[in-house]
Amino acid sequence: MTQPMLCKLGDKSALNNGRQMIYELKKDGVRCIAHLNSSTVLEGRSGKDITAQFPELKDLHKQVRHPCDLDGEIMGVDFNAIQHRINLQNALEIRLRVKKYPCMLWAFDILQVGGRSIENNGLMERKTILNREFQDAHSAAILPWTEDGVKLHKITLEQGLEGVVAKDKRSPYCQGKRSPYWLKIKNFHEATFFVVGMTVGENARSDTFGALILAEQRQGKLVYVGSCGTGFDNGQLQKLRAQLGKIEGKCPIQGKPDKPVLLWARPELKAQVQFLERTGDGMLRFPSFRKIVK
Repeated sequence: MTQPMLCKLGDKSALNNGRQMIYELKKDGVRCIAHLNSSTVLEGRSGKDITAQFPELKDLHKQVRHPCDLDGEIMGVDFNAIQHRINLQNALEIRLRVKKYPCMLWAFDILQVGGRSIENNGLMERKTILNREFQDAHSAAILPWTEDGVKLHKITLEQGLEGVVAKDKRSPYCQGKRSPYWLKIKNFHEATFFVVGMTVGENARSDTFGALILAEQRQGKLVYVGSCGTGFDNGQLQKLRAQLGKIEGKCPIQGKPDKPVLLWARPELKAQVQFLERTGDGMLRFPSFRKIVK
């Protein structure tokens, strides 16, 4: 089993260090190690063989000069596309999804070539070897990088992308470790949504609630956009439980959360919520409560 190197969470201060670091777009798909020899074997982050789940990538070994192991991210057109491919096992269903939601591999590192480990080589030396050994094609490409972290970060904000990964040029490849050599700088967005209910709480939250049920208005109708279960302190949990209890009503929205609903509420409260991005169908990813707004 080959364990991919992981990132630690960083902040914007890391964007101004182009002399020592390079910067890449943060991809959010299926992380994998591609073992390329006489055939292609894709190993997921858990060590599971995921080759059969991505048949469009079966010929990656034909894109390299010598047998090697690559680190990369399998992506679809957007996050929602890759979601339609994750964890599929049925061969017929996989073939049908390949046509509708095709994926490709973005390679960003190389661990060994010709049977020789290069994990202790510096990052930029490994990047040079990757460019020499690997040829871009429609099924896989090398992930671009830049030394201008500030500019790349600005682009991700303008385009609503997830964020930037900053990598130390001298870093070895540290298998399975969440290393400070690699830092992820995530972009979060904030918006205001109607609070239309809450889900049942469990364990320590059994006397309050699990998550706020959020909605937004689209074409004159309230539509479910996700449930927010983080960002509260104990006082806020108690206060919100009491507030929504006073405006309890019927379900006012299209769509519902997966978790059991504790109560529905009239759409009289609005919450400011921080979130990473939206999926293709408009759902919030990783929402976190900030405050109630008037």
